[in-house]
Amino acid sequence: MLRLYTNKICPFAHRAWIAAVLKGAPVELEHVPLGDSMPASYAAINPRQTVPTLVLPNNEKVFESMFIVEYLDAQYGEKYSLNPRDPKLRADIRFFLDVAGNLTSSLYGALMATDEELDGAIAALKAQLNDTEKAFVASKKGSGPFFLGTRVSIVEVAMYPFLVRFEGTIPAFCRGYSLRAEAPQLFGMVDAARTIDAFASTTPQLPLLIGAYGGYAKRPAAAQPLPKLYVAKTCPFAQRARLAAALTGAKVEFVWIDLANPPADFATINPRETVPVIRFANGGAVFESLFVAKYFAEALSAVPALAATEDQSLPAGVHDIEVRDSLQRHNADFFIDDFPTSALFGILGAAPGAERTAAVEAAAAALKTVEAQLAGPFVLGSRVTWADVAVVPFLLRYESLPTLLGVDPLAAAPKLVVLLKAFKALSGSVAEHIDTPAFYAESLKSFVKA
Repeated sequence: MLRLYTNKICPFAHRAWIAAVLKGAPVELEHVPLGDSMPASYAAINPRQTVPTLVLPNNEKVFESMFIVEYLDAQYGEKYSLNPRDPKLRADIRFFLDVAGNLTSSLYGALMATDEELDGAIAALKAQLNDTEKAFVASKKGSGPFFLGTRVSIVEVAMYPFLVRFEGTIPAFCRGYSLRAEAPQLFGMVDAARTIDAFASTTPQLPLLIGAYGGYAKRPAAAQPLPKLYVAKTCPFAQRARLAAALTGAKVEFVWIDLANPPADFATINPRETVPVIRFANGGAVFESLFVAKYFAEALSAVPALAATEDQSLPAGVHDIEVRDSLQRHNADFFIDDFPTSALFGILGAAPGAERTAAVEAAAAALKTVEAQLAGPFVLGSRVTWADVAVVPFLLRYESLPTLLGVDPLAAAPKLVVLLKAFKALSGSVAEHIDTPAFYAESLKSFVKA
């Protein structure tokens, strides 16, 4: 097992984390506080006292973000390399990253500029951003959003952590100046990367970043418009996002989408034309239901006055649904992956008679198997988490099957019934996002095979 010393705020450390996930490297994360809070003992691990540091099983160490990325790329996942074998492509990548390297100082320069210096700092940033955008467009290969077209490379691993941090913090601290307006291709790459788990699941969200980067800025952050959460009433995946927002007390503007007749511009909001999606005023976005649920969990945890620890006192009706322990996160993800979502639709799509009976029996067996993983009453024990948010929308639809089809596979899994009952009893506004079995039965009718 590798140990990666990291910090969520640091873009350099983020590079190493992305690469580890992309390459499937067996890493254990160790959080290192930055600045004056860094423990003195860390100097024995990294004499420069920077993150990231990768410690190998034999206790040898790899320092500096791009060296760690290159090590992970070479050591793991032989079928897929972040660095192309073609020497000309490698040269093109090195040239572009050399040009793009100048952008980092301009970004920090604008963030740290005084009011008197800000106009000049923004002008310098705009020029550097234009140069980087032109170099990206001129050097990229193919028609896809990434430097190598449709294939993620070391370019995205190197650039994404900086672009994703400053797309929100620069407008917040620098009079609303938008990076996206100057570099649509670069931020098209960012949006495409956000649809990939290695990028989306490791990205700190805007409230955390604004709080952290306020230490660099010379002026307070401007008030941020509410993010827009695009959802649909009948969609179980969108319901995950609705429930997570309700549990964490998130302040969002709900935008209701009729999936049968979506707005003409919905493809510009989410190229996949699916819900849920969060869109921020700065143009940033979070796609896919589980990533959105985890965003709300992390956003609550990012508020210093609220959720530094799991036993922190929270306002009435607000629930800390984050999972901080790495083993517990693994257990939660495994449970979600194992949950028989597809079996529900297998029942709906089965012909009446023997085919449907077999589908019901298969779903009942799968539900019985997965409930053995429950710590009870919720997935991980006594506290509700995003793992429960992920499965409850589908449990609600399983619960509607007796009304819809006269079958009840959920009866085979009484612990899951207890989970659903406990979830419905939670305080706060969660009840506003849960309907009756009759509602879900009606919403599923179009899936039923006659």
